[in-house]
Amino acid sequence: MPHTSRRKKHTPAKRLEVTDDDGWTRVTTADRERRGPRAIRSPVCVSSGNKSFWQTTPEEGASAEKTRQEYERTQEQWKASDSRRALVSLLQEKVLPENVEIDRCLIFGSGSFCGLRQGWISRKHSALCQLAVMKSIHGTIEETTARTLPIYAQDPAYNDVDVRFLHNFGANVAETPHGFDLVTGKSLVYAPNAEYHVEMQVLKRNPAVLLTSRLSWMWRNEKGQACTDRTPVQVESASEDSQQHEAYMMREELEQDCRSLEDFLRVKQAARIPSLDSRDNPFDNQHLYWPKPQENGESRQTQDAAK
Repeated sequence: MPHTSRRKKHTPAKRLEVTDDDGWTRVTTADRERRGPRAIRSPVCVSSGNKSFWQTTPEEGASAEKTRQEYERTQEQWKASDSRRALVSLLQEKVLPENVEIDRCLIFGSGSFCGLRQGWISRKHSALCQLAVMKSIHGTIEETTARTLPIYAQDPAYNDVDVRFLHNFGANVAETPHGFDLVTGKSLVYAPNAEYHVEMQVLKRNPAVLLTSRLSWMWRNEKGQACTDRTPVQVESASEDSQQHEAYMMREELEQDCRSLEDFLRVKQAARIPSLDSRDNPFDNQHLYWPKPQENGESRQTQDAAK
């Protein structure tokens, strides 16, 4: 997936929740509604015709109903797992009793639930399993707090069948990248095996609770410089001067990202959830992050500043 280190500053447009003629709800902006429908886009997306370059093609015969049936089979496997029991127990016994306020749940990057197999790789099972994980989280919070919470899902890979399935499931589909704007200090975010730019978009908004892979992919060396084993950007400049400038911009961006990660970890505690023994490793090396106990009000002030 191509990346760039150059990002134009812009003033965010006002978000809207629009209900279509068939009853579907989607998150968009006022400007986009005035312009009319257009392709789903992301910070690293290339538009091709009327759909995202990353939007998947559904399997032959795919439908929302067929996807629902496959989801229910996958959900039963998840419900019977030690991973689910550990996750629900952690939420009920550690996270929610600490009065962590949550008003919405969001899932980023699950992938398509019915997309064509890419060579010998099929991500469908992983996507369905990760949605089952989100359902467990959402249900646990609603049952424990007696509150009704919305679910939002964002992935540029979603196709029309995915959107129908998600709406039948009860989730609102956010157009990429507007889902990031929905993340606040009162959000629970599930970002399974998120790519670099997705993880950073979420971390910079300091959600109340985050379920994702262990946040150990960025650190500082002996000189105090930020390092990562992921690739945040791709340098494509031809000239040596341009490459040096791009490298400088990469270093500056990496330093900013490292500070954002450090700020997030400074106010969070974490626990590892047992991995799920299933094909494709849909739930592996997942860690739950939630606020540290408030001893002197400092943690609360830091979180409030991020809202």
